[in-house]
Amino acid sequence: MKRFLSFVSALALAAGLMSVGAAAADEQPKLPFELEAPKDVIAKKLEDGDTVNTIQIAYSQNDSMSKWASDKENNHDGWLKEMNDLGYSDMWVSPQIDWSIDSEDDWHYNKYWDTEGYDENYKLRINDWAYISASYSSEKTMTEWVFRFGYDISNPDDYAWYGVHNEDEDIPGWVDVLKEDQYEIRDINGERIPVIDLDVHTVYFRVRWLVTCRDFDDVDTKVASEWSATAAVGKEGTDLDLSLIEAMEAPVVKDLRITDE
Repeated sequence: MKRFLSFVSALALAAGLMSVGAAAADEQPKLPFELEAPKDVIAKKLEDGDTVNTIQIAYSQNDSMSKWASDKENNHDGWLKEMNDLGYSDMWVSPQIDWSIDSEDDWHYNKYWDTEGYDENYKLRINDWAYISASYSSEKTMTEWVFRFGYDISNPDDYAWYGVHNEDEDIPGWVDVLKEDQYEIRDINGERIPVIDLDVHTVYFRVRWLVTCRDFDDVDTKVASEWSATAAVGKEGTDLDLSLIEAMEAPVVKDLRITDE
């Protein structure tokens, strides 16, 4: 089932805050495209990535979403009229990438992914390890770099790795969400670098779309697709050529004719 969340109010939004409540079944927002799970999800370790752990994820969207996004980019006035006719002042899509190590049942998704990372008290509850807003465009296939931790962690104030834990904030870092046996600290060029050995471990990924529908009162309703099928990289993964999926294009249907046949 798709997930529905409403965000109010205009004043809270203007202040950069969001209030969350469950949307009733009869309040399901109308969408101008078919919302279904991302397809063709592929994960590949990047040997020349910007960190030792960098992984590239590719994922594709259906034709109706691609056309909608293309209209937004290339025919914005017509696109906006269609959104206004549906009762919205704006609409956007955020791909979300979840992950699990050495199993397909230890995912890191939690309720804060639905609320842009914030809890009911407007405090941030997730960190760089939660990919809640990846790259999105009208392209049939999109890619994103993830697992880009792997710098020197000698600094105890490293926010991404250690997080923040005090009486006012509790924001988990990588060290809080990774199990101790899933990574090791290596000395690389005199720096302490956390590394996930993909000869030993397998990382599984899944992707979903989170659609934000904003009405004329600046109230947001979030709609989530189902999760995609999983992709794997590492020990049990398949080293696929990302160029194959990146070259995919949305099919173009034209010159249709009706014949006796």
